[in-house]
Amino acid sequence: NSKELWKGLCSFLLGDTTLMLHEASWSSSSTLGSTAEFYRRLFRAAWSCEDFCYDHRLRRSLLMSLQNEAEGEGSRNQSTELLCMSGHSSETLGPLVIQIGGMRNSLQPDDIVHVTVINLQNRQILRPTLTEDSLKPLQRMRHASCVVMPNSLPQDAAFPGAILVLGGHDANTRASRLGTPRPAMRRLMFLQVTKDDGSQIRWI
Repeated sequence: NSKELWKGLCSFLLGDTTLMLHEASWSSSSTLGSTAEFYRRLFRAAWSCEDFCYDHRLRRSLLMSLQNEAEGEGSRNQSTELLCMSGHSSETLGPLVIQIGGMRNSLQPDDIVHVTVINLQNRQILRPTLTEDSLKPLQRMRHASCVVMPNSLPQDAAFPGAILVLGGHDANTRASRLGTPRPAMRRLMFLQVTKDDGSQIRWI
């Protein structure tokens, strides 16, 4: 009946970001609240993988964050710009889901890697700005990424982890250069989040 034990097991199995999402979506609406019984049930449901539920309320609240910034056609264009992609990768840092790169129809040869941040805590979808000292890596798709904990990166990041991105190729589907591998395949490229709401990032 230890809350810390069951919560720790949930964190190990689901990851901190997914656990936070379940806590926000279900514990507040459950009579169990954030109790040991809640985490026990969550762990057993995640372990068995028998019950999955699509959270329409979360989806609506995230999309509403775009409509709050632009109305009508503008909001639809913004959602397309931020979310319509394929061949991208996604990683999590804190309450953030970070989508990196991907295939798009409007990319230019010198466009940088497209990044979309989904802040699950603030229920917000946004495109982050770059720090002044950030690199500007070329757009790409079908790359590989993972969260790492390097000691050699700047220490002013909002989260201890960084995202390592490797490889990929040109992602413009309407250009003859589609599929051209990106140069410097063996060079390590890192993405740091420098503001805790995900509104600013740095490429290294």
